[in-house]
Amino acid sequence: MKKYIIVPLIFVLITSFLSSMQSVQASALAWRILPATPNKIDPELAASLKTLQSGDMVTVIVTLRQQADLSRIGGADHAARLQGVIRALQATANGTQGRLTGLLTSYQAQGLVSSFTPLWVFNGFSVTGTSDVINALAQDPDVLSITPDDIQVSPALGTP
Repeated sequence: MKKYIIVPLIFVLITSFLSSMQSVQASALAWRILPATPNKIDPELAASLKTLQSGDMVTVIVTLRQQADLSRIGGADHAARLQGVIRALQATANGTQGRLTGLLTSYQAQGLVSSFTPLWVFNGFSVTGTSDVINALAQDPDVLSITPDDIQVSPALGTP
């Protein structure tokens, strides 16, 4: 009787282990690393950082170099592809944001960051911090770019 229970249990454990290993490998291969640029901070943002008083904070968007490779996503239909895209974007963020989340949490504890929000749609963060923090993030090898967190609203021409 015990043989009949142990064999299926071992099969389930092995299958579970192999499928979890495949999902870890798939998520690691689901992103690509974009080449680093020498000037990571947007020029207008860099100019405004120089005018900030000590302790003043600004909100920026930090984009990471690791971005989901959506070219590999397939699906039987639109809904399946959409689910695959969402899973790939979230897996990329979950697999790459941990170190910077810890760093930003440390800055927050020091009062140098008032808030930050991890973003998975493009793998980055919204960060409200001091100019010292923004400049330190620009030196990080995982950071692709830092831009102001503002939206330029233009009036529509004509009737939509």
